[in-house]
Amino acid sequence: MQKLLQNTRNLNVDKELQIIYNKIKNKENFAFVRFGDGEHNIIKNVSCNRKGFKFDKTRDSVFRQELIESLKFEDENYYKGLDCSGKNIFSPRVFVNQNYLDFLKNFNPLFEGCTFVGNIKGRKENLPFKPYSYMAIKNNVWKDIDAQLIEIALAYWLHDKKQHIVLVAGGVWANVFIYNLYLRNPNNIYIDVGSTYDPFLFDKYTRQYHERLDNVS
Repeated sequence: MQKLLQNTRNLNVDKELQIIYNKIKNKENFAFVRFGDGEHNIIKNVSCNRKGFKFDKTRDSVFRQELIESLKFEDENYYKGLDCSGKNIFSPRVFVNQNYLDFLKNFNPLFEGCTFVGNIKGRKENLPFKPYSYMAIKNNVWKDIDAQLIEIALAYWLHDKKQHIVLVAGGVWANVFIYNLYLRNPNNIYIDVGSTYDPFLFDKYTRQYHERLDNVS
């Protein structure tokens, strides 16, 4: 696991963005989870208490173990966003920074009719595509019994024969959620979209890369 977290990667995110785009366009089943600073800190068992995010290394040990399992898991169609090299590994920043505007322009049409899992305070009507359903979650969702209920309900609903695209904007919980859904039903597309749609959901920029939207005419 420590090897997976080493920053030894030469990034080629434009190529990786195209690969993910093609997979969705071709209706290929896959899952994509991303590991940034928050996920790394939890895996390293570092306590954290910020606005909208709190991890207690004593009380949240079960969640930490699940997050580690989502990192260690390997499968042909299970992809990870990590700053290292390896099979089925992309950049964790493949959707953001210099790729952000291209991501929005090209992926939004593909996301029409998806299931979007996002914050309960998010304004779903402002998303640049129309989801089939919006499943609302709270901050620190893994601490709520609601998280288990949502997971069970969503997994059950996704057992039909139609392929579904499930976008998850759930912070560090997204990886555990996607990992569990993929184990139950790998015949869908599950993507951790992180903060990419925050400007639409909250009508404000929550990350510096969102400022690239100011360059859109």
